[in-house]
Amino acid sequence: MRKELAPFRFEGNLTTAITTRDFMNLSARSEFKPAIVLALVLTSQLAVADVVRVQHHARALSLFPPYFAWNNNFSGQPIGWQAGTNDAPQWTANFDFSTNRLYGYPASARGWHYGWNPTGDNLFPRQLSATADIPCSFSYTCGGSDLHGDFAYDMFLRHDDRKAKPQLEVMVWAGNNSRPIGQVIATNITAADGITFDLWAGTNAGAGYYVYSFAPHHKTDQLPTQGSLNADMMEFFRRLPDNEHFSKDMYLDVVEAGFEVVRGHGWVACDRFSCEAD
Repeated sequence: MRKELAPFRFEGNLTTAITTRDFMNLSARSEFKPAIVLALVLTSQLAVADVVRVQHHARALSLFPPYFAWNNNFSGQPIGWQAGTNDAPQWTANFDFSTNRLYGYPASARGWHYGWNPTGDNLFPRQLSATADIPCSFSYTCGGSDLHGDFAYDMFLRHDDRKAKPQLEVMVWAGNNSRPIGQVIATNITAADGITFDLWAGTNAGAGYYVYSFAPHHKTDQLPTQGSLNADMMEFFRRLPDNEHFSKDMYLDVVEAGFEVVRGHGWVACDRFSCEAD
């Protein structure tokens, strides 16, 4: 039977949204000592594969070991978020934005996001040169008006296994009606389910690393209301050029599946996510 924890809310002089990295280091600040208790609770729950819900300001987190799902809201603008009730990394996010901006990326994940992994799972980091397959599945639904963004896998890599800030980002887009970072450097690449992709490349100046994005070649004006992408992520890595940005000796830290919120009035949901590697 799954145990539930009531949502945890911070008390004190908190005036701005706290980043996940800050959250993991709050024990150093006396006004947030309750976070120590929360961290102990999260750790203790992993062995029984409970879903743990944590909510503070615009952020939320649920554990579905070896996965976790979270409201990666890096804009500080309101994005509602609710985890599913099944023993799977499901969630629903809702938002109401009239102007274009990258507001957040609510997602399910397996691995280490910027050195953070609340489940403690150690499938990653994993060196690509020692990996044969990374089979992943992701399905999604959405509804509303004027929705803009992309359902996508997001993966971070480093040249070592330090579980730290990424040195490269690789995205694989599914249903979308937005535009990746950079410019197209290759077209009509077939890598999953008979879908052809274009490869985009450019620098995320704000984050400080290079980004490769595989986006479906065929575009749509409206965001698809449902879809899925089941793929071996190694098929995409094999299609990247060896250069100063990418090498097959790099380590994959995390695989995430979510939605980049750009604009609209409505909701998006992750109905299924899984990821393995061998």
